[in-house]
Amino acid sequence: MKKISVAVIGLVLMFGFTQVYAAESLYADFVRLQNEFHECEDSDQGFNYDTRMDKLANKLMWLALDKNDRLNFAANAVYFSYEVTENLKVQGPYADDTFHTCEFPHLRIHLAGLHTLYVNFAENRRPEHLEFYIFPGTGPASGEHKPQKVTLNDKNELILDPFVQKNLATLFAIAKNPQDKFYRKYVWIVEF
Repeated sequence: MKKISVAVIGLVLMFGFTQVYAAESLYADFVRLQNEFHECEDSDQGFNYDTRMDKLANKLMWLALDKNDRLNFAANAVYFSYEVTENLKVQGPYADDTFHTCEFPHLRIHLAGLHTLYVNFAENRRPEHLEFYIFPGTGPASGEHKPQKVTLNDKNELILDPFVQKNLATLFAIAKNPQDKFYRKYVWIVEF
């Protein structure tokens, strides 16, 4: 009986270490891809790296409607850049089409009266630099609205207030860790 217990404990410990390593390797893979993308961003291979970085970025951070992560949402788009401009655009090798995301209605997060979204991070690896913004509607057509900063509280909750006469909003986050070559800009469309 003791041999079985020791074997089970050994398997549990090995599985636990494997899980920690898998989470560590997810971010390590992302950093490696950024470095490879940096090396070839001007070549035809740049698009392949950008697509792979997008998928990995969505595994590192996503939104959910509840604390239990039952209904979760990857970003509609993720953009990468060395810098963020004054108007919160990223100037990467591919155009920052943040305000064209609304052209895909099936990608909207339907809040249906809820005003809270939960931010989840792979293995609680929250980016060191992380800011959320929301913009009424889906584009700066008139230029009269500026993105408003949204606070992410200690429980990883974003409390969103609907805009007057606007049922859609563009929500985006700008994230970066010191070891990252690029800022990541995550974009979602929310419907109140």
